[in-house]
Amino acid sequence: MATHASSDLRSVVRRPTPGRVAYDVGARCRAIGISIAVLLIVFVILALI
Repeated sequence: MATHASSDLRSVVRRPTPGRVAYDVGARCRAIGISIAVLLIVFVILALI
């Protein structure tokens, strides 16, 4: 049990940077894109009103 947990921890510690950084960048870009789309939609709705 302990060896399995330590190997899991080791694998998590060994490769956080490439996957996690790429995921963070993707999530950030997605959040920025969604917020821009929402702002555009709100602007269009206000312009139509």
